[in-house]
Amino acid sequence: MKKISKNKGFTLLEILLVVGIIAILAGIVIIALNPSKQLKTVRDMQRKQAIGEINKALIQYFIANGRYPDMELAISTTIREICNTGSASATTTSVTGETCVSINSVNLSQLVPVYLAAIPVDPSGYIVASGLINTAYAAVGGTGYAIAKNSNNNVYVSAPKAELASIKVGSTAGVVGLGSNGF
Repeated sequence: MKKISKNKGFTLLEILLVVGIIAILAGIVIIALNPSKQLKTVRDMQRKQAIGEINKALIQYFIANGRYPDMELAISTTIREICNTGSASATTTSVTGETCVSINSVNLSQLVPVYLAAIPVDPSGYIVASGLINTAYAAVGGTGYAIAKNSNNNVYVSAPKAELASIKVGSTAGVVGLGSNGF
């Protein structure tokens, strides 16, 4: 005859201890990885790349034409948002159809498609103006990037919506340098 043995298994206490240990380890890993900061870092890198592309396109345009595009708006000491004309050389936004002038933004569509495939847009998308974001950089037809010149006539492109650090690129007819926030 076969001998009947007792069922072997884990007790409720053992299962609860293992689940508790797994939960604690998962919490530690999530805190260590900090996905929110990782996403912010990725978006800031995308912003840095986008303003670098805009800056290079401005330099190439300057070299080819001896001036910057849209002189009356782009090269002013007033910081203005770059108009989102999309991938077309146009004077209206690709979002609302309003003119770039009516939303008080700089039209750099002369750079498209020769110097840029499309006007870059901030990775966070369109943000309605709030107390945290200056209305100058939150126009519905805007890109989230700004342009201005300083008193030395150096042109600067910046990403005012940067989440972890200020991002700005400037040019003086081919000289590029990273700077601090502000113009």
